[in-house]
Amino acid sequence: MLLLPYLSLAQGTIGDTDVESFRMSGSISSVAHGYTTTLDANRRAPWGNVTTANLNFSAYGFRSGLNVLYNTDQSQFRQNINSVQFDAAWQWLQVSAGDVSPAISNYGLRGVTMRGGHIRMNPGRFLFEAAGGRSQRKVMLSNDRAFREPAFERWTAAGKIGVGRQNRSYFHLSSHYSRDERHSLGNAGLITPSENLTVTPDMRISMFGGRFNVQGEITGSVFTRDLNSKKVPVDEVLPEFFAKLYKPTTSTRVTYAGRTQAELSLTRFSVTAGYERIQPGFQSLGLSRIRDDQQRINVSPSMRFFHGRLNVSANVIQGRDNLLGNRLQTQSSRTLGTNIQAALTQRLMVITSYSWYQNDISTDDNVQTRDGLIDQLQNSHTLMLQPSLNIISGDYSHSVSVTGTYMTLKNELSRADLQDMSAETITAAVSYSIVLPTGLTLNSTGNYMVNDSGRFTSNTYGITVGGSYAVFQRSLNINLNTGANISTSEVKPVTADRAANKNSMLQLNANLNASYRVTARDSFNFLIRTRNNQAIEGDAGDYTELESSLRYQRTF
Repeated sequence: MLLLPYLSLAQGTIGDTDVESFRMSGSISSVAHGYTTTLDANRRAPWGNVTTANLNFSAYGFRSGLNVLYNTDQSQFRQNINSVQFDAAWQWLQVSAGDVSPAISNYGLRGVTMRGGHIRMNPGRFLFEAAGGRSQRKVMLSNDRAFREPAFERWTAAGKIGVGRQNRSYFHLSSHYSRDERHSLGNAGLITPSENLTVTPDMRISMFGGRFNVQGEITGSVFTRDLNSKKVPVDEVLPEFFAKLYKPTTSTRVTYAGRTQAELSLTRFSVTAGYERIQPGFQSLGLSRIRDDQQRINVSPSMRFFHGRLNVSANVIQGRDNLLGNRLQTQSSRTLGTNIQAALTQRLMVITSYSWYQNDISTDDNVQTRDGLIDQLQNSHTLMLQPSLNIISGDYSHSVSVTGTYMTLKNELSRADLQDMSAETITAAVSYSIVLPTGLTLNSTGNYMVNDSGRFTSNTYGITVGGSYAVFQRSLNINLNTGANISTSEVKPVTADRAANKNSMLQLNANLNASYRVTARDSFNFLIRTRNNQAIEGDAGDYTELESSLRYQRTF
């Protein structure tokens, strides 16, 4: 790795093509950071280092690369955050090894990093993908501060075949399988080893030159919550090959998730409509997280006028849970959002938006006893206006922007002994910046927020000023920002014989960022940030935080 900064090779092209016969490039960077605070507990480690390196080379159409990440925050008491990955590609063939994150399907395998390999072949209209490796390492129970949660060692494999073009019409069929090593933790106690198999067909139909597209996918999931539970005989029900691959138990459940979407794109108008349904109990070990028992319908139209100087868009979403109707309460939500962007002149831009959100929690009419069950109806309205003005006068450049937001929230409860809640929030911010011909940039921002929700009121106002300056032919850039905010909150008493609980706090912060380009390939960056909280009134705690970092990077 120490030789990487000195490698920089390139040769000519092949014949009359633009394909280079040989080329090598990359970069290496190292960031050292420190942190200290007067709080009893640190928000982060007192010191650390993050080092990254990447190397890319190509030879006669063959491309390859190596990426390395090392972080001192790595701990044996949680999942691995360090990574190393090797990539190679030639025409329609791509191969990756090390820490890979293949995206096989939206509900099967996506967003999970595994230590193993991934291969993708896409000759013409045909597609083949395969991936496999360890997607989770074992984490033993511990009282260490870095400990998050215990975990079994988990292995994952996935495959995908298909025909068609990714941006046109296609049909794909994929599958994913994950299994915990039940003996990797011994007697885990708190968790149980799991197993999961998913199968996903997905397709897309493109018509009228890509102006109209319809696509959809559905994933069937066979999930076993506890591999130690009793096996279920299925030899007479399922095919023999499936019974050998996956052995269901009394904790095995079969569910599905899917979505479909239609898109229409014209010169001045486009619209997208979609439907998503995730069955109750749906789980996939190939996803980092997913919320089950929900469905959602969305429609998103947009229009463009006057050669793009006026853009109008909207978004309508309706969703609910309790899809099987077997829960005592059902939560339904509706969202309406609009956005308008108008370039009134070359200097003046106005953006305005409005959103309405409704959340309805209702109890089933067949429920006989409603003790402890509360129906709720929440309505929220938000209106935002943001004009911005840019003026260039000679060698000076001015920028002014104003943002105003008004939001209301009302929460209605079904029980007469409970009080409904309503709140109003107003926020405003004004920003101004000027660029001087000397290379000096000055900026300032003022903000104000007030909230009134009955017994609780709060307001915040503050100002931030700063500037940046480039010297030595812009090799050295210095940026400094300082700010102050005062926050006040008051909780009114329930009875008149009690005093209100009032707190007020002053927060001071400062940021200094300096970057220096030593050569065309070497640069340093220094950052120091501090924050100080001081109680003006009440029992809010005082504390100070200070963090800094030094980064070196070399490209080649």
